Amino acid sequence: MRIKLVVLSLLFSLICPAQNENRVESFKATVLKTKTGVMIVYNGSEHALTIDIVSEIIKHSEHPDVLMVENRVFQHVVLPNQNRINYDSLSIDRKKANLTSYVNYELNYIKQVLKSEILNVKFKWIELNGKLFLFWLYDMPLSNTSIEKQVYLTTIYFDNILTLNTAVTRDNNSLDPYLNLLTNAASSVKTFNAPIDLNTLKKDLNK
Repeated sequence: MRIKLVVLSLLFSLICPAQNENRVESFKATVLKTKTGVMIVYNGSEHALTIDIVSEIIKHSEHPDVLMVENRVFQHVVLPNQNRINYDSLSIDRKKANLTSYVNYELNYIKQVLKSEILNVKFKWIELNGKLFLFWLYDMPLSNTSIEKQVYLTTIYFDNILTLNTAVTRDNNSLDPYLNLLTNAASSVKTFNAPIDLNTLKKDLNK
């Protein structure tokens, strides 16, 4: 069964292009096989971050930022913010304001894509390994016969917006496996103050 995805928009980072001096570092994703699953490596020019997915059943999809983990959709997206905001130095209230603004923008975009009102939108602030995440979900229109809900975790690293997403199918009765997929991935994030040498990492992962 091919699942239709609501892919996060790139417009957020393009509407107001940043000036050169405020331009935010961009990241490129690489998925590497590990002994317990896969590691997603996001490399920038000055920093890096990794996400570990632990599962014996992981398949790639036709979308480069989407994996199928035990037949569940797992989407990972990193988008540069419009300008440098030094997110980690902000107060909790400012962090929440930045994340809320981005998610509201995405919800408006998704509404345009679906050509429908978004139903039963829910938000919850959670902390994973000391990092603030915004958990959000909504119901898909009944016209979508395969997907019941879209579920997300969003935060900011190095002034880039990291969003993890999964799609809950209508033939499942519990949210728990989907929530566990997202929270386990979010809890595994590690950050580095330099790009990762992928060739060296591949050798280390295969030892």
